[in-house]
Amino acid sequence: PRGNSAFTLIELLVVIATIGILVAIVVPSLAAARRAARQVVCASNLRQLGLATRLYADTYDGFLPRRGQGVQPTQQIDRPSDWFNALPVVMGQPSYMELAATGHVPRPGDHSYFSCPEATDTGSANFWSYGMNMWLSVWNNGAADLPDKFNLVGEPSTLVLFADGPGNYCSVSPAPSPEFGYSPVARHQGRVNICFLDGHVDAPAGSYVGCGIGF
Repeated sequence: PRGNSAFTLIELLVVIATIGILVAIVVPSLAAARRAARQVVCASNLRQLGLATRLYADTYDGFLPRRGQGVQPTQQIDRPSDWFNALPVVMGQPSYMELAATGHVPRPGDHSYFSCPEATDTGSANFWSYGMNMWLSVWNNGAADLPDKFNLVGEPSTLVLFADGPGNYCSVSPAPSPEFGYSPVARHQGRVNICFLDGHVDAPAGSYVGCGIGF
């Protein structure tokens, strides 16, 4: 006669405990991998915007696109030279104002180059995952009121062009406290994805950038 090969209760408990340990090890690793993948997607979006900025400058006599509105939530979206309208056109894509006119404002989760996968939707009428450096190509900057030129604003490898933004601001600058809502957002495990003027992307710590600290 053949012996009984069924699991004993002790053996079953050991198997369950082993599976539990493996899940506890694997699940955090998978979550970390997903976060890393989302940060890579965000960095790719910023590289596209950086490349489009260089193409725009090459096309328009070295001038950069405008930063859009500054220290207030962005409401004016109909100026063709603001970056969110100018750069998509260079990329062969609809401008932001065209998307808004058809009810297709970019939102987190839509897998577009406008949207960081880690961004949180603010529910505002307009939304940008990224913001341009608030101190570049400002409006009403004197009698000539011209945008900045690529080769006259500073060292391209260290000058910030775009950064992870809070959502309802199209331009960003480090701010000393949350009441200033235009500060870059450290949403990648405490780090901020930044595109520099030369097109490269880095992810320094939010404290280094000045999130919640200011300049």
